[in-house]
Amino acid sequence: MKGEVAAEGQPTAEGRGADAPLSARISRLLADRGLAEGDKAPTEAQLSMLFGASRQRVREALRHLEALGVLHARQGSGRVMAGRAGLTLPGLLSGEMPRNLDEILNLLAVRQVLEVWFLPAVVGATDGEHLALLRGVVGRMEDKAGRGLSFSPEDREFHQALYDPIHNPLLQSLLGRFWDLFAELDESEFHHTEHAAQTVQHHTDILNAIERRDVPLAQFHMNAHFYDVVKVVEDVAEREGWSPPVGLQLS
Repeated sequence: MKGEVAAEGQPTAEGRGADAPLSARISRLLADRGLAEGDKAPTEAQLSMLFGASRQRVREALRHLEALGVLHARQGSGRVMAGRAGLTLPGLLSGEMPRNLDEILNLLAVRQVLEVWFLPAVVGATDGEHLALLRGVVGRMEDKAGRGLSFSPEDREFHQALYDPIHNPLLQSLLGRFWDLFAELDESEFHHTEHAAQTVQHHTDILNAIERRDVPLAQFHMNAHFYDVVKVVEDVAEREGWSPPVGLQLS
């Protein structure tokens, strides 16, 4: 597994990968060691030796993990594990720590609330040009679904372009972050052929309701879409026997 620790306690070559931030590699090390809430984390000196990094770099990485709610600095005891309940929203969205199924579903719920909540503003701001653009995206989704191909990029394009007319950079940034995290899941697991046509239909129904300026109906179909996504996640989790920790990767 990526980031696993060798028997002698040294990170593997994958765990030391230069493409991962030091804070992410430390977080993976903590998870691989099975440290629980209240357990002492390795010291700065130990981590410096393990990862071949300067004490200053290690200190900065540990402070970052404190800000995310992963670690807690306890006077006289060094740093200890803060427990999953201590994770902040930036921590949950950071992509630097393992996730369990409940956290995946919780993040999905947050995204659902955001998208449904902003739909009335979308309905009020959408024009014919915007609807035509979105229908073009759905058309590409339908084409790919018909050929048995994943349409994850188009799915993301739809959901982000949907909110363009309300000009809310913070919303777009949050949605983009969710998609960055969700898109890491194995597409072969989360884009089954039997769900493809239904997913495309959800997007078509949302667009039709927006075109009719019917806010409750648009929200109904958006909620139905998310309920379907949650069901797919739960079915895959049950079939694959997911148990914490798992990587957060969903599209």
